[in-house]
Amino acid sequence: MVEWHPSKYSRAQLEERRLAATPWLQEGKHSQQEIAQHFGVSVHTVSNWKKRLKRTGS
Repeated sequence: MVEWHPSKYSRAQLEERRLAATPWLQEGKHSQQEIAQHFGVSVHTVSNWKKRLKRTGS
């Protein structure tokens, strides 16, 4: 069975996804490609998340 995914996410859902990825980025065990695939985003988005984490700590 295919898992349903909404075509649009709310700001809260997008933020929840970014925060869920934060431990993956902090651990440094996964490549940006792996994180992107797991969370359903582009590698560019993961790169932006990583920059934000480095800049703000969250």
